[in-house]
Amino acid sequence: MRNIFELTKREQRVVIAIVTLLVAFAFAKHWRQNATQNGSTRLKPTPAATSGAHHTEDASTNNPGA
Repeated sequence: MRNIFELTKREQRVVIAIVTLLVAFAFAKHWRQNATQNGSTRLKPTPAATSGAHHTEDASTNNPGA
């Protein structure tokens, strides 16, 4: 009876190629899922960047004709 692990060189290469592809696809899927989760939080503006607390001009300087 043939042992299941007695593979020819060609069969070994095929198994290695299949396992490598599966690992590469799993890593790419994991990386994409984490990149979209982290990317969505990075795209949100911070409250300090959107607040007008640092604005020092008053309304009279914006309208010089009034």
